[in-house]
Amino acid sequence: MRKGWLIAKYEFKALEVPKANELSKKLGFDAIFKLPVTLTAIYNQDERDFMQSNKRTEIGFVNSVN
Repeated sequence: MRKGWLIAKYEFKALEVPKANELSKKLGFDAIFKLPVTLTAIYNQDERDFMQSNKRTEIGFVNSVN
């Protein structure tokens, strides 16, 4: 990054359980969290969770030993 472009840097870490539950309730959600959770998880509770599969498909020739 070029000199002078960044004035401040702030990292949002996971909210502790009481604060996460309070924010969730204030946003109109019924979920109760038991572990610290990120802001994105709180604000996007109604979104489907898309996780990438770790399964890798090989392309090309596969070595087979007979």
